[in-house]
Amino acid sequence: TVPTTLEDGTVPDFKMHYFDIRFSNICNFKCRTCGSEFSSQWGAEMRANHDPKHPIVIHAYEKGNLLREVLDQIEHIDLAYFAGGEPTLTEEHYIMLDEMIRKGRTDITLRYKTRYNTMKYKTIIKARSNFISKCFGSIWSFFVI
Repeated sequence: TVPTTLEDGTVPDFKMHYFDIRFSNICNFKCRTCGSEFSSQWGAEMRANHDPKHPIVIHAYEKGNLLREVLDQIEHIDLAYFAGGEPTLTEEHYIMLDEMIRKGRTDITLRYKTRYNTMKYKTIIKARSNFISKCFGSIWSFFVI
């Protein structure tokens, strides 16, 4: 990408090959190793006990159309890393899986940082049956906290 970067810092034909984003901090846990940036439960705690103006939920795309920009790059993505908050609670996670399937990009490696306690059963079965993998760990990898 560096050789094609223009003087103003833009890249005219940008192709995202690695996706790593937290769409929001929505989470159903309040782990000791986490904070309000990554857990809405900690955000609520901060607001209740320390700062009445502290945000509870933080969305990555409040100003702009981040999801659309990422969906437009699916044809180029080789690896998608989902984190959060709890990525399996965000609708954007499921929109991305459905779009990957719709575009025939079931060869994308999927990685997660998750407690893995909220993933929608039917969606995970649908996605697994579409993404090529005889072994759950070969295409899907999870860092379970």
